[in-house]
Amino acid sequence: MNPADINAVSQLKERVFILGNCHNAEIRIQKNATLNLGSGNSNHQNTLLQCKEKSKIIVEKGGTLNMFGGKSTLRIFKNAQLILEDGATLIIRDGSQLILDEGSKFVIGNQVNIYINGKNAIVHVKGELLLSQNATLQVRSEKGMETGMLKLSHVGGGFGTCKITGGGHAKLLVYGNDAQASTVLQIEGNINTHKVFDTIAMHRANVKFANNSSLLVSGYVQIENCGFSPTDWSKYSQNGLVVESGKLNLSGSEFSKLNTGLQIQSSCKAVVQNNRFLSCTTALLTESSGVKIKNCTFKNNTVGIEIFGNESLDSIMLSNFTNNETGIYSSAESVYNPLH
Repeated sequence: MNPADINAVSQLKERVFILGNCHNAEIRIQKNATLNLGSGNSNHQNTLLQCKEKSKIIVEKGGTLNMFGGKSTLRIFKNAQLILEDGATLIIRDGSQLILDEGSKFVIGNQVNIYINGKNAIVHVKGELLLSQNATLQVRSEKGMETGMLKLSHVGGGFGTCKITGGGHAKLLVYGNDAQASTVLQIEGNINTHKVFDTIAMHRANVKFANNSSLLVSGYVQIENCGFSPTDWSKYSQNGLVVESGKLNLSGSEFSKLNTGLQIQSSCKAVVQNNRFLSCTTALLTESSGVKIKNCTFKNNTVGIEIFGNESLDSIMLSNFTNNETGIYSSAESVYNPLH
């Protein structure tokens, strides 16, 4: 481009770059190389890179895909792929977005570094998220930065059919800003991670649920000082966190205004202590006899604790029940009777 062309492009309000519009194409970011997707010289231009059908962006070991400038977007269309090979790095800076459409594929290898820097940085997965056998999916930021948002959408109708697949030994690590701070994980629809992650850890994370939404997890699940609640715009059937099997350690967290805050299924052992369950329809639903509850608050719920089937709780200690329609309810087969 000559100087006049460069000057003309720099004055545009929006720039759109297309990969593979008429034929399959590939961008490969090799070791020690960086692909920068910015927002113009003055960071004032909306910049969109579209990866079209059957095209690929591949980041190799030691390579970096860096999105910055506050107005940059990478969109992976249906049948296209973003592949982070073992040892690759992805950085989404404040105001930038990575959007993976329904029917796309997002592949994450082992020892991949993903940084979502700034509360307005977003990774929105509406397609398939494929994790290597021992991959780690991390929702975090670089030192000194707020963590942005990972949004997982499985609602259909072109708005997302997010599916998470893997070999069963991957890890999910979510490091938030604070339980009451900006959202770092948003669940839209029913997201099932069973047999994908064997370890899940969440710390100081604000997790939001849209309409008809739940997050199903299993394995070793460690949750500390997190918040679980509906999005501001959701109206109904937010079913919160479901732990299908494994072991749950939950402490210092709050579940509020959900249809079902926390569900513990029969194959899970759990220690639930120092948590608050507020204004839920059913705050805690358990089918497991291996649940220990200590120093928890259940307030303004329709039902505080519901014990389902033939099971009974291991123990409830030093917990406070205030202004619930029913404090503890057990089904007819259980050894407990309803407690108001």
